[in-house]
Formats: sequence, C-alpha cells, structure tokens
Amino acid sequence: MALYDYLALEGGGAKGYIDVGVAEELERLGVLKDFRAIAGTSVGAIAALVLSTGWPVEKMKQTFLSLDFGKMAQGDWKDTLKIPYTIKTGFGLHDGAAFLALFKSIVKEVTGNENTTFEEWHKIKEEHPELGLKDIFVEACNCNRRVNETFSYLSQHKDVPIADAIRASMAFPGYFTRHVIKGKSYSDGGVQMNCPSAVFEEEPGVFNPKVLTVRLDSKDEIKYFEEGIEPPEKEINCTLDYAVANFEASTNAQNFAFHRSPYKEHTIFCDTLDVGTLDFELKPKKKDALIASGQYSTMRYFQENHPELAKQVYGKEDKATLKQIKASKYTRFLSDFIAQQPAQSFEGTATVDVSSLASSSNVVPITHRYSQWCQLPALQKMHRKAHTVDLTLDKEKKKTALKV
Repeated sequence: MALYDYLALEGGGAKGYIDVGVAEELERLGVLKDFRAIAGTSVGAIAALVLSTGWPVEKMKQTFLSLDFGKMAQGDWKDTLKIPYTIKTGFGLHDGAAFLALFKSIVKEVTGNENTTFEEWHKIKEEHPELGLKDIFVEACNCNRRVNETFSYLSQHKDVPIADAIRASMAFPGYFTRHVIKGKSYSDGGVQMNCPSAVFEEEPGVFNPKVLTVRLDSKDEIKYFEEGIEPPEKEINCTLDYAVANFEASTNAQNFAFHRSPYKEHTIFCDTLDVGTLDFELKPKKKDALIASGQYSTMRYFQENHPELAKQVYGKEDKATLKQIKASKYTRFLSDFIAQQPAQSFEGTATVDVSSLASSSNVVPITHRYSQWCQLPALQKMHRKAHTVDLTLDKEKKKTALKV
C-alpha cells in the first residue's frame, strides 16, 4: 500500500530547482511511482507536468538545467522593444511565449499532440499504463471572477490544453502578461492558492492524509509563521519590487492558514537559501545548492517520519548522510545543517559540478549525498560564512568576559 497517493508542489519561481532534488530522492525512495496525480502552482505546475510524464527524474533534471529561464522570461532586445505593447495589451512586461512553447513541446513528446487536454491526458494514462503517466492538477487565478480555479480532468476545464493552463498558472502579475483561456484573463495561481494541497480533498475542508506536500520557504518565513517573529524589512526600489511585495503579502496570508492545517505534518519543507521568486539569472552553483536543498529536505522528512523506509533505502549506501541528519536533530533548513557540520568535512574537498555526476565515473557516487554537499562551492561558502560569524561572536564574548 502506497504511503501517499498525491503530490502537491508549491509555487516559487526561480526556487523551483529545489523540486529537482526532491524528485531525485522520491525516485530513490520508490515513492514517486506511486503517485496517482500531481498538483502544482506556477513553477510547481511546471514540475508537476514534467513529473507526470513518466520520464526518469534524470531527464527532468537535465531539462531544467539546460534551460536559461532568465532568457526565456525576458527574451532578446526585440522583446525589450515590445514591452510597451505587452504592457498595454497583456498587462505585463513579458509575454512568456518561450515557456508556452516549452510546455507544448513536452506535452507533444509524450502524447504526439501539443494541445492535449487534461481529459485526453487522463484517457491516455488509463489506456496505456505502461507509460507511467500521472494526472495533472493546475491552479490559476481567474482575474475576471477574482477566484482561483483548478484545471484537471475532473474540473470544468477538462477540455483546456495542459500547456495553456500551466502558462496561466505562472503569469506572475505585472511580470508576465495575462493568459487568456475561454475569453477570461488568468494570472498566477499563487495569488490565492500557492500551495495546492487541498485540491485532492474528496470533500472541501476535509483533510486527505494521502497527500504529500512540498513547500519552498525561507528561514525568516518559517519563523514568522511558527513563532510570530516578524521578518526583516526589504527595500522597495521599483515597480517590480512593489509587485513582488504585494504578491508575497498575499501568499503569507495563505501560509498562516497552512501552518495551522493538518497538511503541515505531511510536508517536506525546503530551504530556499534566500533565492527570490524572480531571481531567474541564477548561476549554476546556486542552482546546485537549491537542488541539494531539495535532496536534504526529502531525506530529512523520510528519515524522521518513515525511518524504516529511509533505513532500507539509504542504510547501506548512505549511512553518513543519515548519521549527520540525525545528529543535527533533523533541523529543517539545509543552511542550518551545513553550519552545524565539522570544519574538516568542508576543508580540502575538491569542488564538483553536480550536473556532471550522472555521466562521470571520477566523482563521488550519486548515493553519497553528504559527500556531494561538502563539495558544492555554494555550500562550502555557506559553511565558511557561518563559522566566520561563530568565530566573531566567540571573540566578542571573550572581550566582554575580560572587561567584566
């Protein structure tokens, strides 16, 4: 009997690389194949599409790492010249055409038709179980009605092409243009349901324990939701900063409710490492760190909540990682985990490009996650920074003690 039947992926823009790391571990654990359906909002919807194809996770990883999301979002100089027109007609800076083309190409590779609808996808899934397809649920906001709507084979939107629904779901207000479906204007599903755990409820408001949720949160956000510690202020220097601030204020209202719901106990909380929603110009080292965050958070969740499965899968080949996670007292954040590690783990280790691990025989085997993390430049830098702060604090304490 499957531990979980459904997977819900939170939106988060550039933070979505975390989903790659989560997917890698879900595949290793043998859990990914058991999901009957996957729901997603915004970048979570993009990940939901790729994970619903039946492809190996490695293909998903290579797809994500090969794409230049910054260029896809902003286009070239010709697209820059078109911005006044896109603002006037689509109410946003960028038209997102490259993303829509990507979604259509993925759907076409699976079904042979780029405009495959949710209903048609479900029919193929039922008639061809050997493909390993999963049903897709997508959240987008109907701006005309001011309410979120779910796109799936079970909803009134079963006849909508999957690619169009995902493009609508990622239409961050002001940054991307609206997406028109059936004559209605749609924007980012995160406006009202950034974390779509509830779409799998058989009755509205009745908790479904078979849902596993993946959230993308910063330490400041978690402290705010759980302890009431107000997050630090961020400067607002332009219209885009203002739009992001308003969007995040909207999602914060949702997050308060989530942290008081039963779904919280069935959630993989992932450290976003201070990456912003619209930080599309990420360097490879930061992408590797986000993927590692997804790996860590998934391993931590299953070791703490399903220890028998974690021991069975990781016990022989990845004891070191399990040992270090347990020693950290299952700290939720990768950044805190890294800060707790001994200096010798990060000193003298050669840095590697994680994206090359699958094809190279001269690097640490894929199962040894802890060794991989110790070799990532971004995490090594994080470790040095944390220990520099600790040393500074120690010096200040000694100075204070001498004065006393």
